[in-house]
Amino acid sequence: LFGKNASAGVINIVTKQPTRDFGGYLEGSYFTGGDEARVRGALNVPITENLLSRFTGFYSRYDGNIRNDAFGGRRVNGYEHVGGRVQLKWMPSDATTVAFIADYRKNDDDCCAEVIGTGPLNGAGNPITSPISAALPTPRGDETRRINQNLITRTEEESYGASLQIDTELGTQTVTSITAYREYSNTEIRDGDFLATPYVGFTQLHDLGPQTGNTFSQELRLTSPSRQFISYVLGLYYSRAESERTFSRAVVNCNASAVPATLIPCGSAGAPATTNPFGSATFGSVFQNIAAFSQFTVNFTDRFRFIGGLRYTTDQLNVSHLRTTTLAGPGVNANFDQGVFEKYDLYVVVFSLVVVGMFAV
Repeated sequence: LFGKNASAGVINIVTKQPTRDFGGYLEGSYFTGGDEARVRGALNVPITENLLSRFTGFYSRYDGNIRNDAFGGRRVNGYEHVGGRVQLKWMPSDATTVAFIADYRKNDDDCCAEVIGTGPLNGAGNPITSPISAALPTPRGDETRRINQNLITRTEEESYGASLQIDTELGTQTVTSITAYREYSNTEIRDGDFLATPYVGFTQLHDLGPQTGNTFSQELRLTSPSRQFISYVLGLYYSRAESERTFSRAVVNCNASAVPATLIPCGSAGAPATTNPFGSATFGSVFQNIAAFSQFTVNFTDRFRFIGGLRYTTDQLNVSHLRTTTLAGPGVNANFDQGVFEKYDLYVVVFSLVVVGMFAV
């Protein structure tokens, strides 16, 4: 009844419904050690005898627990969240109930900066001497609370949605229609080099990954009375989910044949020519699902019953991917996609050589 991905069961969360009683609550809290504050509340308002409403909202903020020396010791790894929901419940007759829900949420997180808790290590995990140590905050193991990055790693997120549910009696049966839509956007910004500026031998990597998504779903159900010998549920379901993301990496590079003993910023005297490779990958998908389902219960006695169900599902998944790079001069091997495509190309070459060798034999 609940779909092919629910073989282990379903967790069903039902929000508190509007009631005919006027009331609500408001609560707040504050925490030291980062100036964290939270407030949330709800208000239940019966507009008329048959039209009920409920409003909920929240706001929270946190300055963070990490200091960024590149921005004058500004706190990072904090957040600011705000959101709300409105529910309307209309009962035009004893046989019909209409429920409307809409919500909105926005997150602005300057999280999560990655602290470096040790000095440079070799492959065996032993400390080594490296000029980059002069540009990094003093490591303090798991108590490290400082970074020195010229790009604030952050996530900006926004989402909103609405649903409309109609339940109406048709003779002894109940017809239910549920229509829902949701929009989602997310932008991830990351400093991948942990430095305040690029140096000879230490490339600057700045990542940007905006993504969007939307989902539409429609469900239609016919439900019989439960207190009869054979009770049943028949239903149809449709959903369409679309998502797209563009991941890009901007590089500032001035590598030399060997890393100098002292730090030399790119663009300064004695540094090799600076290059700016850039790569991006845009990928997305459209997933459509259509299903018909049924479940019936044969109530032989009050303590013995037989439950059976049947579901048919068809899926259609379309995906797309486009990768573009601008590579020139030193730094052409910059890892734009966390090594995924470079490894893929390598495997393709190796596989081709193996196949050719087999045919040659």
